[in-house]
Amino acid sequence: MDTAERGADILADQSAGRLSVYKYSLVLAVEDDGPGEGRPSASGTGLGLRNVRERLGLLFGARGRLEAGPSGPGFRVEARQPLAFTPEPVA
Repeated sequence: MDTAERGADILADQSAGRLSVYKYSLVLAVEDDGPGEGRPSASGTGLGLRNVRERLGLLFGARGRLEAGPSGPGFRVEARQPLAFTPEPVA
């Protein structure tokens, strides 16, 4: 079982996702309501979030971003990228 499958299995009963378009951006938001009854809270290194944030920045500059943090008793991650791909100039 890979990491994505394991994460989906753990969160399947306590998370919600939304894919939408807002002001010419594609927005993916995933939120959970906490570790759930009898389940320990996952303590990761945060490297996955950092890597996604860096990739969005490299591909889309300021137009691509990732926001993540506590949301009530759970956690929320929101990724945005422009609908039209126009590479940022390399400095």
